[in-house]
Amino acid sequence: MSLIDTALESGVNWLDTSENYLETRNESVIGAALRRTGDRLLIASKVAPGAGVTGGGTGFRRSEVHAACRASLRRLGRDHVDVYFLHWPDETGVPLHETWGAMAELVEEGLVRAIGMSNYELVEVERCHAQRRVDAVQVGLSLLDYLDARTAIARYGELRIAVTVFDVLASGILTGKTPEQVLSVWTGPWTESGFYKRLLAPGNRERSFAVADGLHPIAARLGATVAQVALAWVLHQPVRKPGGRPDPHADPE
Repeated sequence: MSLIDTALESGVNWLDTSENYLETRNESVIGAALRRTGDRLLIASKVAPGAGVTGGGTGFRRSEVHAACRASLRRLGRDHVDVYFLHWPDETGVPLHETWGAMAELVEEGLVRAIGMSNYELVEVERCHAQRRVDAVQVGLSLLDYLDARTAIARYGELRIAVTVFDVLASGILTGKTPEQVLSVWTGPWTESGFYKRLLAPGNRERSFAVADGLHPIAARLGATVAQVALAWVLHQPVRKPGGRPDPHADPE
């Protein structure tokens, strides 16, 4: 609760959660905070296709997507979610067009205001965008990770799809903390996550911390922190390429 209060005092107006986080408990904690803060925060949540490192998921069948959204709303104490994402691609054989059709129905029913896709490849986003506009995507990007996402982000700019970015500080590596401080929080099942394996597993962590070390003199020269430099790099990535293909859903200019 105190963390959310501090975020509000610092000007934060967006919270991102999921039914998957801590087996829905993250949504419940945020819901309790929202009862005190009212409508001061925009809320994004997600429906997951199944189990992940941080919890489970309801599933991507039409009925499951509807049920997941309503359950999230109950936990959040809201009558709508501002943005509702597909958390990651389904691998059980549920057709993507069925899942995306269910997401569009949630908008039509007024349960969510915008729908998006998290952790999807560009080709899948474009496929859904042709079926019903994708309002937002969620991708990873940092100086250390997800560097290939920059091409997709530029394309999303052409399509006028909003982009939200996660892991900008590379799971704590680009915060200015020491290697010991960063590694101390990575315990238990988290060491099986993709983040850990790519960035902090033995053989990879040396490069990660070398990049972080290289940011210190740059930050000092700019009178900034390492974290501010890392954030600025992400914010300055191009989001639209000149001469790109038009978005078929865009209004004429």
